[in-house]
Amino acid sequence: MDITKEVNPHFEDFLFDWNQKFQFLMGGYGSSKSYHVALKIILKLLSEKRKALVIREVYDTHKDSTFSLFTEIIEDLGLLDDSGRKKIAKGKVRPKESPYELKFSSGSRIIFKGMDKPAQLKSINNVSLIWLEECSEVKYEGFKELIGRLRHPTLKLHMILSTNPIGEENWTYMHFFKDEKNERIVLDDNELYEKGTVVFGDTYYHHSTADDNLFLPESYIEQLDELKEYDPDLHRVARLGRKEEIASQSLIDNLRNQVAIMSDWAKNMKTLAAKGVDDGLIAELQTMGPKALAETKALISMSDVQLNEFQGL
Repeated sequence: MDITKEVNPHFEDFLFDWNQKFQFLMGGYGSSKSYHVALKIILKLLSEKRKALVIREVYDTHKDSTFSLFTEIIEDLGLLDDSGRKKIAKGKVRPKESPYELKFSSGSRIIFKGMDKPAQLKSINNVSLIWLEECSEVKYEGFKELIGRLRHPTLKLHMILSTNPIGEENWTYMHFFKDEKNERIVLDDNELYEKGTVVFGDTYYHHSTADDNLFLPESYIEQLDELKEYDPDLHRVARLGRKEEIASQSLIDNLRNQVAIMSDWAKNMKTLAAKGVDDGLIAELQTMGPKALAETKALISMSDVQLNEFQGL
Protein backbone atom coordinates (compact mmCIF):
# COMPACT_ATOMS: atom_id res chain seq x y z
CA MET A 1 0.00 0.00 0.00
CA ASP A 2 1.45 3.36 -1.06
CA ILE A 3 0.77 6.25 1.34
CA THR A 4 1.89 9.80 0.71
CA LYS A 5 1.93 12.14 3.69
CA GLU A 6 3.83 15.35 4.33
CA VAL A 7 5.57 15.25 7.70
CA ASN A 8 7.95 17.42 9.68
CA PRO A 9 11.55 16.78 8.51
CA HIS A 10 12.85 16.35 12.07
CA PHE A 11 10.64 13.26 12.42
CA GLU A 12 11.25 11.63 9.03
CA ASP A 13 13.94 9.20 10.20
CA PHE A 14 12.05 8.48 13.41
CA LEU A 15 8.97 7.27 11.51
CA PHE A 16 10.76 4.26 10.05
CA ASP A 17 13.48 3.61 12.62
CA TRP A 18 12.64 0.45 14.58
CA ASN A 19 16.17 -0.62 15.47
CA GLN A 20 15.91 -0.10 19.24
CA LYS A 21 13.53 -1.63 21.76
CA PHE A 22 12.92 1.69 23.54
CA GLN A 23 12.21 5.04 21.92
CA PHE A 24 12.09 8.04 24.23
CA LEU A 25 10.64 11.29 22.89
CA MET A 26 10.80 14.51 24.88
CA GLY A 27 9.65 17.83 23.50
CA GLY A 28 8.13 21.21 24.17
CA TYR A 29 4.59 22.34 23.49
CA GLY A 30 3.37 21.98 19.92
CA SER A 31 6.42 20.03 18.72
CA SER A 32 4.19 17.38 17.02
CA LYS A 33 5.83 14.44 18.80
CA SER A 34 2.50 12.77 19.66
CA TYR A 35 1.25 13.15 16.09
CA HIS A 36 4.32 11.46 14.64
CA VAL A 37 4.25 8.65 17.21
CA ALA A 38 0.65 7.88 16.24
CA LEU A 39 1.51 8.02 12.52
CA LYS A 40 4.53 5.76 13.08
CA ILE A 41 2.38 3.13 14.80
CA ILE A 42 -0.27 3.23 12.08
CA LEU A 43 2.35 2.72 9.36
CA LYS A 44 3.89 -0.17 11.30
CA LEU A 45 0.57 -1.95 11.79
CA LEU A 46 -0.32 -1.51 8.13
CA SER A 47 2.89 -3.30 7.14
CA GLU A 48 2.86 -5.99 9.85
CA LYS A 49 0.09 -7.77 11.72
CA ARG A 50 0.58 -6.61 15.30
CA LYS A 51 -1.30 -5.78 18.47
CA ALA A 52 -0.32 -2.38 19.86
CA LEU A 53 -1.18 -1.07 23.31
CA VAL A 54 -1.57 2.67 23.96
CA ILE A 55 -1.33 3.67 27.62
CA ARG A 56 -2.14 6.83 29.54
CA GLU A 57 -2.35 7.21 33.31
CA VAL A 58 -6.12 7.84 33.18
CA TYR A 59 -8.16 5.75 30.74
CA ASP A 60 -10.90 8.32 30.15
CA THR A 61 -8.37 10.85 28.80
CA HIS A 62 -7.83 8.73 25.68
CA LYS A 63 -11.07 9.97 24.12
CA ASP A 64 -9.92 13.53 23.49
CA SER A 65 -6.23 12.76 23.07
CA THR A 66 -4.74 9.56 21.64
CA PHE A 67 -7.92 7.92 20.31
CA SER A 68 -9.03 11.16 18.70
CA LEU A 69 -5.54 11.68 17.24
CA PHE A 70 -5.37 8.20 15.70
CA THR A 71 -8.85 8.57 14.22
CA GLU A 72 -7.97 11.96 12.74
CA ILE A 73 -4.82 10.61 11.09
CA ILE A 74 -6.59 7.53 9.72
CA GLU A 75 -9.30 9.70 8.21
CA ASP A 76 -6.72 12.10 6.77
CA LEU A 77 -4.89 9.17 5.13
CA GLY A 78 -8.13 7.95 3.57
CA LEU A 79 -8.04 4.74 5.60
CA LEU A 80 -11.20 5.20 7.66
CA ASP A 81 -13.80 2.44 7.29
CA ASP A 82 -17.19 3.77 8.32
CA SER A 83 -19.24 1.52 6.06
CA GLY A 84 -21.01 -0.17 8.94
CA ARG A 85 -20.48 -3.57 7.33
CA LYS A 86 -19.41 -6.53 9.41
CA LYS A 87 -16.16 -7.01 7.49
CA ILE A 88 -13.63 -4.18 7.42
CA ALA A 89 -12.83 -3.04 3.88
CA LYS A 90 -9.40 -4.10 2.60
CA GLY A 91 -6.65 -1.70 3.55
CA LYS A 92 -8.96 0.22 5.89
CA VAL A 93 -9.11 0.84 9.66
CA ARG A 94 -12.23 0.92 11.80
CA PRO A 95 -12.34 2.82 15.12
CA LYS A 96 -14.55 1.49 17.91
CA GLU A 97 -15.54 3.05 21.22
CA SER A 98 -16.46 1.35 24.47
CA PRO A 99 -13.82 0.16 24.80
CA TYR A 100 -11.59 2.29 22.58
CA GLU A 101 -9.97 0.23 19.85
CA LEU A 102 -8.80 0.46 16.24
CA LYS A 103 -9.15 -2.60 14.04
CA PHE A 104 -7.22 -3.01 10.78
CA SER A 105 -8.43 -5.16 7.89
CA SER A 106 -5.09 -7.00 8.11
CA GLY A 107 -5.88 -8.15 11.63
CA SER A 108 -3.72 -5.58 13.40
CA ARG A 109 -5.26 -3.90 16.45
CA ILE A 110 -4.59 -0.88 18.61
CA ILE A 111 -6.10 -1.09 22.09
CA PHE A 112 -6.24 1.70 24.65
CA LYS A 113 -5.84 1.23 28.40
CA GLY A 114 -5.29 3.33 31.53
CA MET A 115 -3.06 2.67 34.50
CA ASP A 116 -5.92 3.81 36.73
CA LYS A 117 -7.72 0.56 35.79
CA PRO A 118 -5.01 -2.09 36.33
CA ALA A 119 -7.46 -4.98 36.03
CA GLN A 120 -7.75 -4.20 32.31
CA LEU A 121 -4.08 -5.08 31.79
CA LYS A 122 -4.21 -8.58 33.24
CA SER A 123 -5.91 -10.22 30.26
CA ILE A 124 -3.68 -8.64 27.60
CA ASN A 125 -1.38 -10.95 25.65
CA ASN A 126 0.74 -10.99 22.47
CA VAL A 127 1.40 -7.23 22.65
CA SER A 128 4.51 -6.42 20.63
CA LEU A 129 4.31 -2.62 20.68
CA ILE A 130 3.44 -0.22 23.52
CA TRP A 131 3.10 3.56 23.43
CA LEU A 132 3.27 5.13 26.87
CA GLU A 133 1.90 8.65 26.28
CA GLU A 134 2.71 11.31 28.90
CA CYS A 135 4.92 8.69 30.51
CA SER A 136 6.05 11.06 33.27
CA GLU A 137 2.53 10.86 34.75
CA VAL A 138 2.73 7.08 35.10
CA LYS A 139 4.40 5.58 38.17
CA TYR A 140 7.72 3.77 37.81
CA GLU A 141 6.12 0.56 39.04
CA GLY A 142 3.60 0.86 36.19
CA PHE A 143 6.39 1.25 33.64
CA LYS A 144 8.10 -1.90 34.91
CA GLU A 145 4.81 -3.80 34.83
CA LEU A 146 4.24 -2.77 31.21
CA ILE A 147 7.67 -4.10 30.24
CA GLY A 148 6.43 -7.45 31.51
CA ARG A 149 3.30 -7.16 29.34
CA LEU A 150 5.44 -6.57 26.26
CA ARG A 151 5.88 -10.06 24.84
CA HIS A 152 5.36 -11.94 21.59
CA PRO A 153 6.71 -15.30 20.40
CA THR A 154 8.07 -14.06 17.07
CA LEU A 155 7.82 -10.28 16.59
CA LYS A 156 10.47 -7.78 17.71
CA LEU A 157 9.34 -5.84 20.78
CA HIS A 158 9.12 -2.05 21.02
CA MET A 159 8.10 0.53 23.61
CA ILE A 160 7.67 4.21 22.74
CA LEU A 161 7.60 6.74 25.57
CA SER A 162 6.65 10.39 25.02
CA THR A 163 6.53 13.27 27.44
CA ASN A 164 6.93 16.99 27.91
CA PRO A 165 10.16 17.95 29.70
CA ILE A 166 10.35 16.66 33.27
CA GLY A 167 12.31 17.41 36.42
CA GLU A 168 15.28 15.46 37.72
CA GLU A 169 13.14 13.88 40.43
CA ASN A 170 10.82 12.19 37.93
CA TRP A 171 11.48 8.48 37.31
CA THR A 172 11.70 9.01 33.55
CA TYR A 173 14.66 11.35 33.98
CA MET A 174 16.36 9.08 36.50
CA HIS A 175 15.84 5.99 34.35
CA PHE A 176 16.72 7.40 30.92
CA PHE A 177 19.19 10.16 31.88
CA LYS A 178 20.72 10.56 35.33
CA ASP A 179 20.03 9.25 38.83
CA GLU A 180 22.52 11.19 40.93
CA LYS A 181 21.34 9.62 44.18
CA ASN A 182 22.37 6.17 42.98
CA GLU A 183 25.30 7.53 40.94
CA ARG A 184 23.80 6.15 37.72
CA ILE A 185 24.36 8.10 34.51
CA VAL A 186 22.92 6.96 31.19
CA LEU A 187 22.89 10.08 29.01
CA ASP A 188 23.49 13.78 29.59
CA ASP A 189 20.26 15.48 28.55
CA ASN A 190 22.28 18.46 27.26
CA GLU A 191 23.73 16.17 24.60
CA LEU A 192 20.20 15.35 23.45
CA TYR A 193 19.22 19.03 23.33
CA GLU A 194 22.27 19.75 21.18
CA LYS A 195 21.98 16.83 18.75
CA GLY A 196 18.22 16.33 18.55
CA THR A 197 18.50 12.54 18.29
CA VAL A 198 20.82 10.15 20.12
CA VAL A 199 21.07 6.36 20.19
CA PHE A 200 22.47 4.87 23.36
CA GLY A 201 22.36 1.13 23.94
CA ASP A 202 18.88 -0.14 23.12
CA THR A 203 17.25 3.29 23.38
CA TYR A 204 16.58 5.86 20.67
CA TYR A 205 16.26 9.40 22.07
CA HIS A 206 14.45 12.20 20.25
CA HIS A 207 14.10 15.85 21.27
CA SER A 208 11.84 18.41 19.59
CA THR A 209 10.48 21.93 19.99
CA ALA A 210 7.83 24.04 18.29
CA ASP A 211 10.49 25.04 15.74
CA ASP A 212 10.40 21.45 14.44
CA ASN A 213 6.70 21.69 13.64
CA LEU A 214 6.43 23.48 10.31
CA PHE A 215 2.63 23.34 10.43
CA LEU A 216 2.28 25.53 13.52
CA PRO A 217 0.89 29.04 13.04
CA GLU A 218 3.42 31.77 13.74
CA SER A 219 1.07 33.24 16.35
CA TYR A 220 1.39 30.09 18.49
CA ILE A 221 5.18 30.29 18.50
CA GLU A 222 5.03 33.99 19.36
CA GLN A 223 2.78 33.12 22.28
CA LEU A 224 5.37 30.63 23.55
CA ASP A 225 8.14 33.21 23.10
CA GLU A 226 6.24 35.67 25.28
CA LEU A 227 6.49 33.27 28.21
CA LYS A 228 10.12 34.28 28.63
CA GLU A 229 9.05 37.71 29.88
CA TYR A 230 6.63 36.64 32.62
CA ASP A 231 7.28 32.91 33.27
CA PRO A 232 10.86 31.92 32.40
CA ASP A 233 10.51 28.51 34.06
CA LEU A 234 7.54 27.59 31.88
CA HIS A 235 9.33 29.08 28.85
CA ARG A 236 12.21 26.67 29.42
CA VAL A 237 9.83 23.70 29.41
CA ALA A 238 7.23 24.76 26.84
CA ARG A 239 9.35 26.70 24.33
CA LEU A 240 12.82 25.19 24.69
CA GLY A 241 11.67 21.68 25.54
CA ARG A 242 14.20 21.36 28.34
CA LYS A 243 13.89 19.73 31.74
CA GLU A 244 12.32 21.57 34.64
CA GLU A 245 14.71 23.49 36.86
CA ILE A 246 14.02 25.33 40.07
CA ALA A 247 16.02 28.53 39.89
CA SER A 248 17.57 29.94 43.06
CA GLN A 249 15.23 32.93 42.90
CA SER A 250 12.24 30.61 42.69
CA LEU A 251 13.44 28.82 45.80
CA ILE A 252 13.80 32.14 47.62
CA ASP A 253 10.34 33.26 46.47
CA ASN A 254 8.78 29.97 47.57
CA LEU A 255 10.44 30.23 50.97
CA ARG A 256 9.25 33.81 51.40
CA ASN A 257 5.72 32.74 50.53
CA GLN A 258 5.82 29.93 53.10
CA VAL A 259 7.11 32.31 55.78
CA ALA A 260 4.31 34.79 54.98
CA ILE A 261 1.68 32.05 55.23
CA MET A 262 3.08 30.89 58.57
CA SER A 263 3.08 34.47 59.89
CA ASP A 264 -0.50 35.15 58.75
CA TRP A 265 -1.73 31.89 60.24
CA ALA A 266 -0.09 32.57 63.62
CA LYS A 267 -1.53 36.11 63.68
CA ASN A 268 -5.02 34.81 62.84
CA MET A 269 -4.81 32.18 65.58
CA LYS A 270 -4.12 34.90 68.14
CA THR A 271 -7.06 36.94 66.84
CA LEU A 272 -9.42 33.95 67.09
CA ALA A 273 -8.25 33.18 70.63
CA ALA A 274 -8.90 36.83 71.59
CA LYS A 275 -12.43 36.57 70.11
CA GLY A 276 -13.16 33.73 72.53
CA VAL A 277 -13.28 30.84 70.06
CA ASP A 278 -13.68 27.61 72.02
CA ASP A 279 -10.61 25.53 72.86
CA GLY A 280 -11.74 22.56 70.76
CA LEU A 281 -11.81 24.53 67.53
CA ILE A 282 -8.54 26.28 68.39
CA ALA A 283 -6.89 22.88 68.97
CA GLU A 284 -8.22 21.59 65.64
CA LEU A 285 -6.85 24.60 63.76
CA GLN A 286 -3.49 24.22 65.50
CA THR A 287 -3.33 20.58 64.39
CA MET A 288 -4.01 21.60 60.80
CA GLY A 289 -1.25 24.18 60.97
CA PRO A 290 -0.64 26.85 58.27
CA LYS A 291 -2.71 24.90 55.73
CA ALA A 292 -5.73 26.12 57.73
CA LEU A 293 -4.97 29.74 56.80
CA ALA A 294 -8.09 30.05 54.63
CA GLU A 295 -10.28 28.68 57.44
CA THR A 296 -8.84 31.14 59.96
CA LYS A 297 -9.50 34.04 57.59
CA ALA A 298 -13.09 32.92 57.09
CA LEU A 299 -13.69 32.63 60.85
CA ILE A 300 -12.24 36.09 61.51
CA SER A 301 -14.54 37.62 58.88
CA MET A 302 -17.60 36.27 60.71
CA SER A 303 -19.69 38.43 63.00
CA ASP A 304 -20.01 37.39 66.65
CA VAL A 305 -23.48 36.01 65.92
CA GLN A 306 -22.22 33.96 62.96
CA LEU A 307 -19.24 32.70 64.92
CA ASN A 308 -21.42 31.57 67.81
CA GLU A 309 -23.78 29.82 65.38
CA PHE A 310 -20.82 28.10 63.68
CA GLN A 311 -19.40 26.85 66.97
CA GLY A 312 -22.79 25.55 67.98
CA LEU A 313 -23.10 23.31 64.93
